[in-house]
Amino acid sequence: MASVVRTIIRAIDKSNKARARELRQAEAAYQRQLREDERERRVAIKEQLRAEKQQLARIKQRFEKMFENSKDMLTKREARRKEIVKSFIENNFK
Repeated sequence: MASVVRTIIRAIDKSNKARARELRQAEAAYQRQLREDERERRVAIKEQLRAEKQQLARIKQRFEKMFENSKDMLTKREARRKEIVKSFIENNFK
């Protein structure tokens, strides 16, 4: 009778160990999947940031070009005004 009980206990113990191993493996697989998902999320965020930086760089470049053009336009306008005033003075006060 005792050997039957021992055999049953060993069988239950083996079953519990196998179940515990399965649970550990499932937990490890879950943790691996979480790490992989986190890695993919970080890569997606980095790609998005890179795209946004490129877009901001293009916008900044366009703004700087517009700013330079407006400065040139003001410089030309001021030069033209000076030229008009100079020619007005030369033509009317000689």
